[in-house]
Amino acid sequence: MKKTSASTSTPEKRVYYFDALRTVAIFFVIIIHCAAAYFMTLSPGSRSWLITNFFESISRWAVPIFVMISGALHLSKDRDLNTFFKKNILRIVTILLSWNLIYGIVGLINGSSLSDFICNIIGGGHYHLWFLYMLLGLYILTPFIKSFIKTPKNLKLFLIVSFIFGIVLRDFSEILTALPSHFMGVESGLNNALKSVGFGSLIGHSFYYVLGYYLYHKTIDAKNRKRLYIAGLIGLLFTFFATWGLSVATSSPAVVFIKDLCINSVLVSVGLFTFAKYHTSENDITRLLIWASKYSLGIYVMHLLLLENVFTLLPSLPVFIDIPVKAVSCFFVCLILTFYLRKIPFLRKIV
Repeated sequence: MKKTSASTSTPEKRVYYFDALRTVAIFFVIIIHCAAAYFMTLSPGSRSWLITNFFESISRWAVPIFVMISGALHLSKDRDLNTFFKKNILRIVTILLSWNLIYGIVGLINGSSLSDFICNIIGGGHYHLWFLYMLLGLYILTPFIKSFIKTPKNLKLFLIVSFIFGIVLRDFSEILTALPSHFMGVESGLNNALKSVGFGSLIGHSFYYVLGYYLYHKTIDAKNRKRLYIAGLIGLLFTFFATWGLSVATSSPAVVFIKDLCINSVLVSVGLFTFAKYHTSENDITRLLIWASKYSLGIYVMHLLLLENVFTLLPSLPVFIDIPVKAVSCFFVCLILTFYLRKIPFLRKIV
């Protein structure tokens, strides 16, 4: 791999492979949520559960890719703090408050208590909105991260440290915890140590944030690209088989290897990001993905509203049909709704 400068430079034109990746990633986020209920309730090792595990395993790169794209864009642009605050941070806060309210109202309609409604508004909202809270944290840290990674040495230092504390140690801790035979409380002590010093989700996702910036500016030769693709494939296969094996061994669905902050997810995400960077060509399918990408945020915030309140009313199908059919249907319904909502001035700001 050739060296790259750590200095920031604003991209002169739209990065089309980012748009294509966004659209594909949001579809796989929907796949994750369509498969989740089956994954947690079916018997591990059964045929239906293995199908569900397949869908979960091939989808876990989606959130890391979103974070990597955000890092590549925001760490590459030179903006004054006031502009960045208004365009990014204030927008995320507006979207969070709006959708916390929407999901809270739907919860009241479905029988939730008033206290649950209030907690939903001020205490975090619907579970999938965690991503926006995490993104808000990264946006707030962006000026400090940009300042630190200006030199190649600091850029690599940030990646190494955040990878160790945000990915590797968390991964190791959770693997120990998930194993059927614990190691004399080592796993509990490690978990407590990590929590006590605050190595949470933001550290791991800041690794992806800076990694996206690094890969965006990095020139990777063909030989090393192939190595990254092979590593990504290994990561994908590991996700499926390790999840299968651990779930059967513990007689319980194991989520250790189907999380964003684990090494196998890093391998898959890097491989896909690199592949898209060097192999996205202009054709009808790519142009369609690029067009749809502008609606990805709206699809993200509203898709569970439909999955939980509309698609649950539909008859169940065999798992191998149910998951992809619901995901495709939900994707296009949300795409159409977002398309029309964005034509309404006061609603376009929240989708």
